Amino acid sequence: MPTETDELLLRQLPHSVEAEQAVLGSMLIDPRCVSEVIDKLRPDDFYIRQNKEIYETIYSMFNYSLTIDPVTVVDRMKQDTARAGRELHALFVFAEEAFGQGNEMLILVTELTVNNISAQFIAAFGSPDYDRHNEELMLSQRSSDIQQQIAQLEL
Repeated sequence: MPTETDELLLRQLPHSVEAEQAVLGSMLIDPRCVSEVIDKLRPDDFYIRQNKEIYETIYSMFNYSLTIDPVTVVDRMKQDTARAGRELHALFVFAEEAFGQGNEMLILVTELTVNNISAQFIAAFGSPDYDRHNEELMLSQRSSDIQQQIAQLEL
């Protein structure tokens, strides 16, 4: 029997994709309205993750007094994605140099896998470092399992 908490978690929050798109479209078409929208909405007010990311980008650009239009916002989002990819690569380089292939690498790959944001980023944009280490860890685990099975054969 579901508890009250379970029922609350299963309920979908009220949202309007069309309203979110209209707000973002207005901000992109007429940057003069950005200050009014920022006074009234927070990124967490957006239900759709992509809309939230667009809003966060516009918000950041507004705070730095950058030009806001569809081209500059898309360009900024591409730059942010590329930067995040470079930072993820640097994280793996650091972990390799500092810890080698020890348990720390297992922890890093596991944390990236279970963290919703990093998992979504890796799924959407890929990460050769993550893929390589994840594959190595799976092979290492499989090798360990095979060794245990051989030991149990009592030869």
